[in-house]
Amino acid sequence: MTDGQWLFTLFALLYLAESVRLQSRSAWLFTGSGSLSRPFPHLNLGGRHLLMLPMLPPLPAYQILMPWVLVPLAGGLAYWEEDKSDRLIPWPDLKPVVEGSQLILSVDHRLRFPSEAAVQAWRERLQRWQSMSQAAREADFLKFIKQTSGSQSLDLAMRALSAQTRGLRWLGALIFFICFGAVTIVYRRFGDGPEVLWVAGALVSLLWLQAVLFWRATARLKSPLKYRFWKTLAIAFLPQNAMRAADHLCEAQTHAAHPLAAAALMLEPVKLKLARGFWKSIPHVSSDSAALQRKALEVALGALDLTPEQMEEVPEKQPGSAAYCPRCQAQFRDAQALCQDCGGLPLKAF
Repeated sequence: MTDGQWLFTLFALLYLAESVRLQSRSAWLFTGSGSLSRPFPHLNLGGRHLLMLPMLPPLPAYQILMPWVLVPLAGGLAYWEEDKSDRLIPWPDLKPVVEGSQLILSVDHRLRFPSEAAVQAWRERLQRWQSMSQAAREADFLKFIKQTSGSQSLDLAMRALSAQTRGLRWLGALIFFICFGAVTIVYRRFGDGPEVLWVAGALVSLLWLQAVLFWRATARLKSPLKYRFWKTLAIAFLPQNAMRAADHLCEAQTHAAHPLAAAALMLEPVKLKLARGFWKSIPHVSSDSAALQRKALEVALGALDLTPEQMEEVPEKQPGSAAYCPRCQAQFRDAQALCQDCGGLPLKAF
């Protein structure tokens, strides 16, 4: 490989690394373009999973959304994850401690959130639950579900974030095309001539302009941005950081919302498919928190103008089948059997 190809490969790898985040398995990425995506579930790095941000410009604004995974029960706090049973932490043993973006619930239980603000909010909520009666805990939990299931507040937050980061995102796109396009073409055409230096000079000028815009934009944040000076310095000298400068503002202004709140902003088939996915994964799980989770999901469905009846799917009947599992859609010949893959869930007859 030539020196130019090595340099191009290095910039591409650095940009790829800058486009990856480590998040909880439960996290959902919602972009301003109206798409939802999940982290890679099979690559577990100490409870963290790789989440790929949009890479091709113009980069959209985004938010990291979290479903409820902490459910208050009479015997303690249920820490629930998809396809796993509850891990119950008795209320006297619950000692929530914040460590960066992690919430330490006990010695063996840690949960990562999208931001430090979200962690602080959950710690205060858990401390409040510890002193409440079970009826008050459930009422507060359902109130939180109702607040985070509304699409209007999420839509307003996304619009404001998109407007706030528009300049950074478009300038980042220009830097992207110069770094991976103009520099490559000019170098291939003219070699080590002055033309390459002119393009490189233009690129450096844009990096400094991006740093100035970033410094001014972060000065208007309600809460001070952590490591603001060092992030600005990296933007001023490293193209991959300048291309993704808007990410820091997106991650500093997280909005507490359930992924179903984003579903309301999508087309009807997509909204229904996402809602059915949560319906299958939560209410039918054989666990202590199943009843309360079902009630919470019904509250969230109400915000979407959906009913539990719309969540039920009947698969196409296969020859010889008498019943099906309402969660995994597997079919059985014996209608009295139980679906062991779903925790002994009763079947439904065709």
